[in-house]
Amino acid sequence: MLFEQFYLGCLAHASYMIGSDGVAAVVDLQLDVQIYLDTAANLGLRIAHIIETHLHADFVSGHRERAERTGAPLAVHCKAGYRSTIACSLLESAGFTNITNLVGGLDTWIAAGLPT
Repeated sequence: MLFEQFYLGCLAHASYMIGSDGVAAVVDLQLDVQIYLDTAANLGLRIAHIIETHLHADFVSGHRERAERTGAPLAVHCKAGYRSTIACSLLESAGFTNITNLVGGLDTWIAAGLPT
């Protein structure tokens, strides 16, 4: 099991790579995605999941480039599922095609007793 933090001090931004059995997820990407590609390649991992836990209005995330370069779906969620549905619609109109929405949001996830 791999859990690695990438910290970009100038923006106080933390992102993470979680991996196991040759597959990885990247959480809250920074704009420069090459660091994740290099890390995954060095560890023999295939990036299969991209997760944004929140978007920052003060800088640009690398989720689009990451999705294009890895083919991994972009997972979108919010508390109740309403805003993430809107976000998915906006992403689709911007040209994204591989998007996963957590229907019902985190409230439904937690109510189902799934891990948080």
